[in-house]
This record gives sequence, structure tokens and C-alpha cells, in this order.
Amino acid sequence: MKAVTDYKKSILYSIGFLLLVVQLSAQDTAAVRALLQQKDYARAKHAADKLVGENKTAENYFLQAIVYNTIAKSADASTLVADAKLISFNALKKSAAIKKEYLFLQGEELARDLQASFVNEGLANFNAAAERNNKAGYESALLIFKHAAQVNEFIYQLAWDSTALQPSLVVLLTKSAVYAEKEADAVYYSKIIVDYRVAKVSPQADYEIAYKWLVFYYGKRNEAEGFNKYLALAKAAYPDNQYFLLAEIDWLRQQKDYLTLFEKYQQLMTADSGNLQYKLAYAGDVFNCLWPTNNGAANVSAQSLVTILKPLAVNKQTAIKANLLLAKTYTNLAQDILKAAGNKLDQKSKSTYRFYMELSNKYLQQITSIKENTNKPEWKEAKQLMASNKRVLTAAKGR
Repeated sequence: MKAVTDYKKSILYSIGFLLLVVQLSAQDTAAVRALLQQKDYARAKHAADKLVGENKTAENYFLQAIVYNTIAKSADASTLVADAKLISFNALKKSAAIKKEYLFLQGEELARDLQASFVNEGLANFNAAAERNNKAGYESALLIFKHAAQVNEFIYQLAWDSTALQPSLVVLLTKSAVYAEKEADAVYYSKIIVDYRVAKVSPQADYEIAYKWLVFYYGKRNEAEGFNKYLALAKAAYPDNQYFLLAEIDWLRQQKDYLTLFEKYQQLMTADSGNLQYKLAYAGDVFNCLWPTNNGAANVSAQSLVTILKPLAVNKQTAIKANLLLAKTYTNLAQDILKAAGNKLDQKSKSTYRFYMELSNKYLQQITSIKENTNKPEWKEAKQLMASNKRVLTAAKGR
């Protein structure tokens, strides 16, 4: 049986060993910090990694996070290790998982610094992509902003922030996803803004892109429920923004709801009466409503179409397209006469038929006779229609 003094000796040896370990650990930590101050980043990195490899404590992981964050911020050490900020963040998370109480004492500043660093890097990539209209650049920015969002979530979980995803960051994520054409991400982040009313806490101008994207996305997919939901929210948030009225017009055209479509056109042209492109687009939709099958519910006529087009045909901004549309209108009117007569024209019908065909050619010549039009697609189409008109006029002589 051991004497009491023997037990005392064992306890003293154990305490002494623990004190020695703590002392050595403190010395190692101080040595790593000294290497950082001396900007000897390679040795600091090696020493920090060695400490973690030998003893996976919250303190050692935190020290590793500091080392890698310092390397990431140093231009001199930029080639030393790839993804230094991400390694730093992962070390910080491991430190928190082992002993949150330790991190609470000194981790918030490092976490916020990492988030800000990711945001700044993402912005640099985003701005460079914008200058070059580079889709890959936007993809890189999106990935980096996602890292910033992960740090934001980490900060939130530790109750250092009241928001799991800061409004300014969700805007950057949304823009990057939209411009990178990453549909799933664009929808996800846009819905965070719109559905969860993030827009209520900041100026609405920052969040317009989310509303636009969701309206565009569901319109493109022809999903009525989603389109109508987000269109209503968008119009409520941005009542004066014509983008959403134009999106609604595109949707109604897609649904062939010409009656409502033309009502929306009237709203659009009343709001911007001097916009000739809107009037030209309206004329195009009236044409498509009349042919190949007349949609009588829309309450428009060929004569009303001609009335819309004639002023546009003499304006340089819209002349070529308006003249082509006028020519097509008169060609279709002539064909309607031919169909109604069963290809057997009486003298009156034949006269009206020729009159319309000649009017068609008149407007086509307004396009083909102008030299600067020769490189435009409308010029080629006009030449083809003139040739077709000539053939049908020749054939009509025998009827």
C-alpha cells in the first residue's frame, strides 16, 4: 500500500506537468504572434498549423484564424496560400465549436473583419465584371459574397448581430446572381428581399432589381400565379416605374389577351405620349390581333391601324418599320378580299384588290428607294414582299 506522501507526489507531478504544458503553449502562442509582428508570415503559418496539429484547442484554432486573416490582408504574402480568408473563417468556426466562451472574449472583431474583407473582394470582382460585361466575373463575385453571407450567419448565431443576412449584402448577392444568370440563386435572394420584406428596412430603390427579376422570371416561364403575385407587389412598391407596365404588356401579349393588352397600351402612351416606339409596338400588336385571325373582342380595325401608322411612317425614327407594317397591312387587306371572293373577283373587288396591292408597293418603295436602308433587315423583307406582290398581281389578272 502506497503511503500518503506517495499520492501527494503523484498529484504534484501531474500539476507540474499541466503547468509546463500551459507554459509551453503560452510560449508557442507568443512566438507565433511575434512572427506575425516581424511579418515572417511563412514561419507564422507553419507554427500555427503545427500548434493545431498537435493540440486542437479553441485557443490554437483562434490563433490559426488570426494568422491566415493576416496573410490574406498582406500584399507581401498574397501568394503564400490560396483562400486564406476562407481558411481563417473555418478555423474560427472550429474555435467556436470547441469553446464559444473563449471566442466571445476576442472573436467578434476578427469575424467582422473577415466579413468586410469578403465583401470588399466581392465588390472588386463585381465592378471589374461590370466594366467588361463579364459573366464569369459576376459568378466569382457571387461566390465571394456567399462567403461573406456565411460569416454574417456565423456572427448572427453568436448574437453579435440581429440580422442573419444584412440588407446591403443580400442586394449584392441578388445583383451578382442576376448578372451571372444563375437563376436558382437569383430567385432565392430576390425572394428574401420581396417575400420577407427586407425592402421595408431600407430605401426601396436598392431592391428594385429583385422585383424586376421575379417578374421577368415568372413571365418567361409562363407561370401565371408567380407572375401575377410579383407583378402586384412590384406595382405597389414602384407605382411610377414603367418597366412593370411593359412587363405586363409582354405577359398579356403572350396570353393573347388583346383587349386588356390594348388597355395597358393606352395607359403607357398616356403616361409617355411622345414615345414613338411605344406607338410602333402598339401598332405591331394591333396588326397581330387582326391577322391571321381577327380577334374581334379587341375592338380594333385595319383602318385604326392605318391611322396609327401613317404619322409614324413619316418620322425618321420609326419610318422604316412603320412603312413595312403599312405595306403588310394593305397586302393582308387585299388577300382578305381575295379569300372572301373565293378567288373569283368581280370588277369592283378586283379594283379594290389592285388598289390595296399598289398601296402596299408604294410603302415598300419608301423603304427600298433609300440607300441607307440597304443593310437593314427591313430592306430585304421589303424587296421580298415587292416580288411577291408582283407575282400575285400578275396572277390576279386572270381572275
